[in-house]
Amino acid sequence: HLNRNSSFSRGSPMVIGVKCADQLGANHIPVMFSKGKYT
Repeated sequence: HLNRNSSFSRGSPMVIGVKCADQLGANHIPVMFSKGKYT
């Protein structure tokens, strides 16, 4: 499970995009997408 978690955390383009959007100040967009994907 560790390998899968690491791969998802470090090799997910979506996560990077969300982080980038969050950095730009687009909180509502990544949060909304994250909630739908994580839940």
